[in-house]
Amino acid sequence: MANQDDDDAQFAYVRALLLMGNMAQAKAVFGPHATKALAVRKLASLELWMTALQTTGEESTLQAAIAANKRDFESRFALAQLRMREQRWTDAMDELLDILMRDRAWGDEVARKCFVAVLDIITPPTPKVAEGQVPPEDPTVAKYRRRLSSVILS
Repeated sequence: MANQDDDDAQFAYVRALLLMGNMAQAKAVFGPHATKALAVRKLASLELWMTALQTTGEESTLQAAIAANKRDFESRFALAQLRMREQRWTDAMDELLDILMRDRAWGDEVARKCFVAVLDIITPPTPKVAEGQVPPEDPTVAKYRRRLSSVILS
């Protein structure tokens, strides 16, 4: 079992459970640490993912609503959550970026928070490297970090 005091180990353990589809056990392990989610970003990321895992809806219905109104942020966000549930990470981030490009502050910045959560979730563990060496960065994570930065800083 993960070390209860180590937030990184807790994150990794719950993340692994969720990736395996074991929501019940993930909730049980995460539950005692839910209050820390306000202060620990990675734990907040898990909480956002667990919320997305409970998302329901039809992709075609959401896409039709978005096609009718590009600023239908509720439908776009629901589609992003649906894609998070399906572990379609880059598709989810693309929807979240569309929201951010049109209205960065929408929904108390929930699109940005979910985007960062996805980055946390898909970032592979950092491998150990020799002292003075820079660990390699996942190209997908690097690309989407740059995209987020360009939207936020524009």
